[in-house]
Amino acid sequence: MNRIVSFALVALALVLGTAAPSRAEAPRRATAAAAAAREATPATKGTGRARPKLTGVVNLNQADAETLELLPYVGPTRAVQIVEWRKKHPFKKVDDLVRIKGIGKKTLARMRPFLAVSGATTLAEVDAKEDAAGDADDAQP
Repeated sequence: MNRIVSFALVALALVLGTAAPSRAEAPRRATAAAAAAREATPATKGTGRARPKLTGVVNLNQADAETLELLPYVGPTRAVQIVEWRKKHPFKKVDDLVRIKGIGKKTLARMRPFLAVSGATTLAEVDAKEDAAGDADDAQP
């Protein structure tokens, strides 16, 4: 019975001048539709939430887990891993951070501007309004 209905639909489509799509074309059409939808929507990266702008550095040997979470690519779990690791092995250099599972050379390179192994922890989020005001102040002679 299904063959007869399928045949009738194909015949009707041919008579009307439209061809029924083959099974191979259906995924291709879906992919094209998805691509068109992506182009129509604004591009967002990752989760869609913007990371705050940071200023200062984190002393890896003194910062608590909450402060470490401000770093890019560091969430609650990784912050705890850093704290636990440094209890056994204090950081002698920033490059020691790659010994923590999940932190490779590329991630370290992105985090490096905010890392230190001595001195005070001065890392803080810069408010977008303050940053814009600071840029305006810098522009005035």
